[in-house]
Amino acid sequence: MVGVAIVVVIVVLVAYALLRVAPTNVGNGVAAPDFTFTDAQGASHSLSSFFGKPIVLWWVATWCSSCVQGTQIFAQQYYTQYHSAGVTLLEIESYNDLGQSGPSIGTMAGQNGYTGQAGWIIGEGSSQGTSTYNPSSDLEYYYVISAQGNVVTQGTPLTGSFGAALSAAQGSG
Repeated sequence: MVGVAIVVVIVVLVAYALLRVAPTNVGNGVAAPDFTFTDAQGASHSLSSFFGKPIVLWWVATWCSSCVQGTQIFAQQYYTQYHSAGVTLLEIESYNDLGQSGPSIGTMAGQNGYTGQAGWIIGEGSSQGTSTYNPSSDLEYYYVISAQGNVVTQGTPLTGSFGAALSAAQGSG
């Protein structure tokens, strides 16, 4: 009986993974909904305060190995390119770290190359921001937002798409 229950659970998880849809709360070509988050120093910010430059909004979980690796890759290979292009990276921990126990976003990012670099903002997302931008509770999900505040593209994971996201941000005007 236990074996059957395990098979059923596995089938349900596989079906969920294959059939779930990407977040639909925020679509390409529409105005990015505003939300607030708290940066690693405790200051509150709104997404709209970063409009005026292209933004890559990256939702992460601090206990996610792909997110940790992505932070390292960004620090080592992409920060300079993003900064030179005037693209801001907002690396935001999903609210309550998606219900799991992990280090703070400041600790995770600091251990993986973040040193407070200009144009790379880390923070903790609000419940409202996370439910708007990461309703499927993906471990990492990103949005490219134009300087005018419109969603250009979105996807998962950013870790393998830093170059494509940068190109989309640069082409967004």
